[in-house]
Amino acid sequence: MVAHTGKQMATYLLTWNPKKWHWKTLEEDVDTFRNDGLWVTSWSCGNRKAIFPEDRVFLIKLGPERPRGIFASGYVTHGPRTARHFTDRTKRAKYIDIEFDVLLDPRVDVLPRETLTRAPFSSVNWSTQSGGIVIAPKVARSLEDMWDEHVRRLGLNPITREFSSDTEVAVYIEGTQRKVSATRLERSASARAACLNAKGVRCQCCKMDFGERYGDVGRGFIHVHHQDVLTGGGRRRTNPIEDLCPVCPNCHAMLHRSNPPLTVEELRRHIRE
Repeated sequence: MVAHTGKQMATYLLTWNPKKWHWKTLEEDVDTFRNDGLWVTSWSCGNRKAIFPEDRVFLIKLGPERPRGIFASGYVTHGPRTARHFTDRTKRAKYIDIEFDVLLDPRVDVLPRETLTRAPFSSVNWSTQSGGIVIAPKVARSLEDMWDEHVRRLGLNPITREFSSDTEVAVYIEGTQRKVSATRLERSASARAACLNAKGVRCQCCKMDFGERYGDVGRGFIHVHHQDVLTGGGRRRTNPIEDLCPVCPNCHAMLHRSNPPLTVEELRRHIRE
């Protein structure tokens, strides 16, 4: 998967209210996450149109039923499309595809809504009735830290920001065929996140950092190059440290100027000072 261009990764809040929609497969979906480490689904994003692949999302449980709070996080894999509304079949709603890297049991394990009342979290309408609201970058960074602590207390081991040389690295399944207008090979957003958490967002070829060059508008933006390109033939396992590499869009294009693609080391030798 290639990062979208023109904007840095954004973070959005999605909602679930048990009073409005009964989640019939909840236990099955939580079990899927516990067994596979991922849960893939589609979710309503309100009226939001400009959500892109690899944007970050958090899912919050609302309504009168306690506990209320955030219970899932993930990455968008396909932007908004329109389909029948999940509660009113006579209406239409917008949906996005998501790979959830964390799915907790919302009946017991939420990050409580009450912990989000102080600054900087108080600037967000956590009780919104419409999914797809933006979480500002400063708030999103603080939320990521709090969320990381919360899931670790529950015994989960989310993707760390750094990997030591003797760390056992998880691998991710990629290459699943999904029917859209044509068959395309799916990339794992979680594998991308693991790569960037380990290697950062500086281009491994030309050493460019978009945040240093463009400021806030470029912070966090980067492409991820699959050094072993998917060419079909079914699913395969991807090691985010060995198989993936952060590169800028220009270097990414140059890597693919030949078939098979150049290696990162080969392209470095072509770069002129």
